[in-house]
Amino acid sequence: MSPRTVFLAKVIGLFLLCMAASLVLNKASMLAALGATVREPEILLAYGIVFLLVGLTMVIGHNVWSGATPAIIVTLLGWAILMKSLLLLFAPSGVMVGLYGLVRFADFSSAYAAVIAVLGLYLAYRGFRAPRTTR
Repeated sequence: MSPRTVFLAKVIGLFLLCMAASLVLNKASMLAALGATVREPEILLAYGIVFLLVGLTMVIGHNVWSGATPAIIVTLLGWAILMKSLLLLFAPSGVMVGLYGLVRFADFSSAYAAVIAVLGLYLAYRGFRAPRTTR
């Protein structure tokens, strides 16, 4: 894996682990915050701007579609963040409320937390276990 992939796997892996733990340990607060956020167009716009910067940075800096599985996962996450940012910036706010209801986040928060945790564990493990390279 390239040094960039290793770095991003570590950062994203740890981020996902923290988010999964927060969702499990602070479930009521997280669900209330997400429910409130999705109904505030101004906040969604601000998130869209931040996610656009993160998504573009990842897509431009790490657009790797072959090689090690972590590299492909990091690339897919970069594209997903970019697509989410465009949705937040250009979709009417009612669409976000509808999508939030469609995924039934409150009903399946434990399953979402588990998926996020597994993905985070995998990326962090692969990132921290990668051989050191000098570049």
